[in-house]
Amino acid sequence: MNVTSTPASKTRTTTLAILLTIGGSLLGADQPQAVPAALTRTPNLAPALFSDEVTRGFAPWVESVKKMSPQWTPETSAEFEGARKALSPRLPKVTQITLYSLFPVDRSHFRKSLTGKADPLEQLPDFHGYPVFGAVRLDGEEANRWTDFLRDQIVPGESTTGEFMPRHAIRLTTEVSFTDILVCFQCGKLVVVGVDKPDSKYNPVFSPAVEAVLRILFDKNKIEHVGVKPKPKDEAR
Repeated sequence: MNVTSTPASKTRTTTLAILLTIGGSLLGADQPQAVPAALTRTPNLAPALFSDEVTRGFAPWVESVKKMSPQWTPETSAEFEGARKALSPRLPKVTQITLYSLFPVDRSHFRKSLTGKADPLEQLPDFHGYPVFGAVRLDGEEANRWTDFLRDQIVPGESTTGEFMPRHAIRLTTEVSFTDILVCFQCGKLVVVGVDKPDSKYNPVFSPAVEAVLRILFDKNKIEHVGVKPKPKDEAR
């Protein structure tokens, strides 16, 4: 495991959004079906994370899925399967995976929007225009276990629009090429760099379990990460 960390602002927001909202369009009148086992299968992510560390990040998601299960219908299964088929081809067997913690404003904008704070950020490494706080690089079979985890956690993204502010990124390296993915858990969207959107109908993204586990990984390796700011109480009602 190769870890790189670059210090920047000491301010952190630790609020974690762990619930996936399933829209009314997914809840049909048909009899409930079984939730896909992959969604609740606790992954083996050792040695980067031990089993108790994985469980700490993964357990809230499992509970959320269990609460959804009574409303899980054939329509729900079709949405999840469509998202999985759209994104899975971008997650092949790899030789290496790199997991990045990003500052979620690209360099072309933060000089104007972050008066007085831009200088430290401009000293950080760059990943497709976004400053990098740090990264964890994994090789071989360990890298493929993490890739399997990502593949298992493909879900339909939010249908609502929101500003794309990726706090996480992934590089999947094979023997002949690599694929870069920028992920915004706040708006429920991802971008596969250099290709068209995987599938606009299903808007595939990774589940909140992935965000939770990545936070634990970055904390363990002392890599700064920027959390999603909670909505004010009057907006959250």
